[in-house]
Amino acid sequence: RFVTDSLVAELVVAAGVPWFQRQEAMSRLLEHPTASSHAIASCIELCDDPSPPVIEPLSLLEVTQHPDANRYVLRQIEQPTDDRTLLGALLAAERKIRKGHLGRVDLTNLATHIRSLMGDATIIPTLLPLIVDVGRSISLHAPHTATALRNALPRDTLARHVWDRDRVADSSVSQSVALQVCMIAQSGLADDRI
Repeated sequence: RFVTDSLVAELVVAAGVPWFQRQEAMSRLLEHPTASSHAIASCIELCDDPSPPVIEPLSLLEVTQHPDANRYVLRQIEQPTDDRTLLGALLAAERKIRKGHLGRVDLTNLATHIRSLMGDATIIPTLLPLIVDVGRSISLHAPHTATALRNALPRDTLARHVWDRDRVADSSVSQSVALQVCMIAQSGLADDRI
């Protein structure tokens, strides 16, 4: 466990090539059959540390489909510690959905929390495009949630326009471009909480 603790601690302060090397090493440990439980515990412990939160250890949990990692990511969406942990959990969840790490029950529960976030007026505007992206991913992998998720989007918003436009275009490229435009536009309006 010393190795994974040290590696994740170095990861959050590294930049450039050293950061990439540590991220790749941590990703490999998260996928390793024996080391994954230690790597997951190191990431979770750092995320739960009361010092200023960091996104990387939480978003890195997307690499593994280990139940402990899945539970922690979903818990941080249900009851986020702060805006940064919500961001990290949303990033991890979106990738976990695409990789098939979450079962039907997890997707249904996640859809409930994403619907709540979509209608939450206190959410930082820069998080909304990512929340919409997670909602769309859920609706593609758990179609029984699609209508409720779309209806949770506030009317006359850019997020709802993006959701509807992407449904018509049905192209992963147009979806990606539209979400990036939405994220850039809303990030210009955001405060400095992230």
